[in-house]
Amino acid sequence: MKKLCLYLLLIVLMISCVSASVDYFTERMNFPPGQSRSHKQILTNNGNTTIIVNATVPSGFSASVSNCAQPTASLFVCTIPAGASRYYTITSPSSCTEGTIYKSFLTSNSSFSSDFTFVCLPDNKITDCKIEYGHGDANYLPNDQLYISNETASIFNLVRVWNIGQYLTPDEAAKNATITCQYENYPVRTYGRVEIDYGTSSINGTFFWDLIESGYWFRIGVVSQDVSGKSVGSYYNKTCSNLTYQFDHHQVVANSSSCNLEIRDTAPFTTTITSHPYLSGKAILTIINNEKYDTYDLSFDKLLNDVEHSETYQYLASGNSVSYVIDQSNNCSTTMFFIPSWYINSWHPKYYTQILNCSFGLNNPPILQYIGSRTAYVNTTFIWHYQDHFHIHNHYLRNFFLLH
Repeated sequence: MKKLCLYLLLIVLMISCVSASVDYFTERMNFPPGQSRSHKQILTNNGNTTIIVNATVPSGFSASVSNCAQPTASLFVCTIPAGASRYYTITSPSSCTEGTIYKSFLTSNSSFSSDFTFVCLPDNKITDCKIEYGHGDANYLPNDQLYISNETASIFNLVRVWNIGQYLTPDEAAKNATITCQYENYPVRTYGRVEIDYGTSSINGTFFWDLIESGYWFRIGVVSQDVSGKSVGSYYNKTCSNLTYQFDHHQVVANSSSCNLEIRDTAPFTTTITSHPYLSGKAILTIINNEKYDTYDLSFDKLLNDVEHSETYQYLASGNSVSYVIDQSNNCSTTMFFIPSWYINSWHPKYYTQILNCSFGLNNPPILQYIGSRTAYVNTTFIWHYQDHFHIHNHYLRNFFLLH
């Protein structure tokens, strides 16, 4: 009798020590603010005995189809025989705060416990296609500068991906991570880290992910095309189809995205030149950046007091201008050197040039008129130079020239 009791006790202890081997996977973990999505969770019992897994429904989610029991609105109970699978489907809320993490907790009658992770994250934070013009390495453009040039050269099409890694623990190896982007049917010069497929009316480039660093997934593929046949004001279009990436237990899917990039001019500057109102024999040269991209490291030569000066200006934003004092002349021509925004982050930025042809007819400066016995009160006018970039403060000078 004692041997039988001891035998039964050993069986109970052995059963209690069996650890469940459960594989779990969600078909989609991401969803954007303003849009609800269905998330199918699959539980597979890889062990040799039946197990029961309890799965919670995250706050704000709703439950729908399942082959598990649902005793409450916030709980699934899945009885899974050995070698079998069960699933349940939940729907994420249509309103959420970006970056919020939701979890469906999993526990079983054995030692198994884990969770599904969901994150409120817009698709464009996962995939963000960039099209930019340039020859340099890693020429990134800010989000609000979606412009390329019409210069006869290459367009580098960059696909920037993965902001999703920061929301996941632990970091996991890449699995089946791809995205396919469709390009207009222009000649392809070079491509890197992309598989190119030539169609009759378009070109497809397939990008593959196989690297993770510091919790962030990324992949930069380059497709270089000659679009010299396009004109300023037209658009270059690119569409990227769904990106799918699997972690061991989660899957991320981003909807398709497109880029419509306006072709811009490589000659961004216009100039105006006027007589200097106070200095005889001098003129004011104003350089305006009329393009939709910023420029950097501007430089050009000018004459002042018959001496040639090399002027530099670090940064001129789109729509802004800068003015200089120069010798008065009936015409001027000088070469402007500058770095466009698509090159500023390059390892080896390339300077562009533009000839400033500023022929003009100078107007005579204002002439001081005799104002009789009346007294004029005039604020002092200060003229100073910082890198020869002139400024004039003149509050009441208008009264000085007013005729009475």
